[in-house]
Amino acid sequence: MYTKDPIKKWTLRESIQNHGLGNGTAKFIGTPEQIADKIEEWATEGDVDGFNIAQSYSLETFREFVDHVVPELQNRGIYRKEYTGKTLRESLFDTDSARLPANHPAKRVYTLIK
Repeated sequence: MYTKDPIKKWTLRESIQNHGLGNGTAKFIGTPEQIADKIEEWATEGDVDGFNIAQSYSLETFREFVDHVVPELQNRGIYRKEYTGKTLRESLFDTDSARLPANHPAKRVYTLIK
């Protein structure tokens, strides 16, 4: 039911269904297996390189996702169990350096303010 149509005239029912648990973004609601199915579908069929997980009703949202959905994704081999790098930068960019390369634009800014 989710739509990005900017001129759509929403009924009250549609508005609640689309925006009731968030800001109109796609929502995956169901069992851990159903949510993992949807994430896997989006990741394999779309041009997706990551997901932003948002709190929908309480702080437990994140705990439930980590405790129930992440293990399901790991069992399917689509979520890492271990990281090779020692730092976030090393793991994200598959590099041996925890520092920015000399030619990185942020490095030039850092040098100017130093």
